[in-house]
Amino acid sequence: MGYNFRADYKLVPYLVTYTIKHGLDKGLPLTKRLGSQSLNQVIFNSFFLLNASGVLADDDQAILESVVRYMRKKYLYITPVAGEILLSSFDGTSLASSIRNLVDRKTKYSDESNAWYTYSSATCSPIEAYETRLKLIERETNPKSRGIIRKLILVYCSMNNQPTNGPNQLVCQRVNQLLDNLNDKNISPAMASTLMAFFAINDDLEKALFYKNLIPDGFTTDLSKILHLAIKMVSSGLLNDSVDMILLEIYKSTNKPTRPDFASYTTNSLVRDYLELIGEETKDIKLVKDLCNSFLSNQKIKPNNKSLRPRVTIHLTCNDVQGALDEFYHCLHTFRLTPGQNILLDYLIDKKMFNQLESLLDSVCKYFDKTDIVFNCVHRLVVKGYPESGQNLITKMKLYEDKQSIRTLIVHNIAKQNIQESLSLVQFYGSKFDLEEKAHFYNRIYSLSSESKDLNSVDKIINLMKREKIEPFMNDNISTKEKENN
Repeated sequence: MGYNFRADYKLVPYLVTYTIKHGLDKGLPLTKRLGSQSLNQVIFNSFFLLNASGVLADDDQAILESVVRYMRKKYLYITPVAGEILLSSFDGTSLASSIRNLVDRKTKYSDESNAWYTYSSATCSPIEAYETRLKLIERETNPKSRGIIRKLILVYCSMNNQPTNGPNQLVCQRVNQLLDNLNDKNISPAMASTLMAFFAINDDLEKALFYKNLIPDGFTTDLSKILHLAIKMVSSGLLNDSVDMILLEIYKSTNKPTRPDFASYTTNSLVRDYLELIGEETKDIKLVKDLCNSFLSNQKIKPNNKSLRPRVTIHLTCNDVQGALDEFYHCLHTFRLTPGQNILLDYLIDKKMFNQLESLLDSVCKYFDKTDIVFNCVHRLVVKGYPESGQNLITKMKLYEDKQSIRTLIVHNIAKQNIQESLSLVQFYGSKFDLEEKAHFYNRIYSLSSESKDLNSVDKIINLMKREKIEPFMNDNISTKEKENN
């Protein structure tokens, strides 16, 4: 197996240090065992990697001189690439002429481009590393360049693989330049599916469809990549073709084993994202519901929270909150499912529709454990800045035993430095916590009161802690210096 720079990166400084300490005759054979590289490659890879990372000290030039002398004695030569790299660091020094004399002019750049790639991958981005390596290979005609081009294309595609990134004209231009050097036979099915999604995201439907046609029927395509093409087809007025393609991919994916590299993105996820993106594109409630019914009637998609969620979210997209609630209740009563529950909770909280929020919780709690749904809602209320509503919800739902919800409220108020509110919550719900956790809350509030010079609160907390027999700073994370100041 060849020398793997990434795997042995941390070993290089130690091996070079060992070589320096114990002598070249002992150290270099040990270093060579890292892989199948020639001895001179190992030496210079080690030294210019150390130099790039700033490890070489001022007196290391003398050490490098001894390495050069050793190589000349053993009739070892360095490659042109290694010579260029070393000269960039030592040009103008007494070493420069010795380095030039060591360069083997017969070595082909393409055979030794790995040395430069190893160096550049340590100091540059992957794109810069591959571009540099490709530039060296292109100095002569070499079939190896096709492999580098393919890798480089995939790296560029990974830079722009989400619709939210928007089209990137410079990246598209470079990818097209690189593709000009490949023919269709050089493009694998996996690469074709990546290019299909890339061009769909970058608004080039013609090329996206071209690479879609390069994918053989027997190849299972990543469904998330199919989604990019389907949405681009919808925005281009090809809705029916888009639906047919999605149905075909669903059929293929449910009749063949799912590839493990994208097993988490299921057909239900595809239907959910596809219909929701259509809803955002068209704002057509009837269209989304009809399509949803069409998918469900195909019996390849089962009703669940993912596949039914678009029926709820399309109403919110069109600012029809009552329609969303009606659809949610329909799914709840018919299927015992809660599609889009968290989206609905966030929407109602943002719009301060607390009465509808409580009605929704009441309905859900008839079918599911109320502790989980109420805690989820309390957490969202607190995060969005409505801790009082969260506290009222705990009281109304009679969930005084729900430590999770109460803890969320206390921690939020402490973080917001609401001293009186935090203290009231700890007093009111204190019996639900053990002594250690209660001590932590009291000590954090005590620390806040001391920092804000709220002496009344300080006295109150001290008296409460004495009554509860809680030692100051018991099991707390406040630093010793903070304790002394307080």
